[in-house]
Amino acid sequence: MNEFQLKNELEGSKKKLEDLIGIAIEYLVPPFGKADKKIIETALDCGYKKILLPLTFNRFNYPDFNCLYRWNMYSKDTDRSFLNRLKTKHFSFQLTKQMVISFCNNASIAANSIQ
Repeated sequence: MNEFQLKNELEGSKKKLEDLIGIAIEYLVPPFGKADKKIIETALDCGYKKILLPLTFNRFNYPDFNCLYRWNMYSKDTDRSFLNRLKTKHFSFQLTKQMVISFCNNASIAANSIQ
């Protein structure tokens, strides 16, 4: 997309959702976590306050206080695989505090594992 199309898409979808549910949309989760600096900056210009990106995106060195890094859960994940991920070195206290876990299919796995 060129800049005009991108801005139109981001503003248009935000407005449609706000009109539909009656509250402000402040967060953007790019489909499949596909984003780059241009998309992030345009989304912020369109009024989104935070952009939720996959945890792996952080490795591409785009640190930004407007980005939250999320960790996906899929139907293939089990209680054990979730616990193993929680125990890895990637989950420092600071990171865990600011990270959002995105439950694509099985939120109950996470809930059971955390208990």
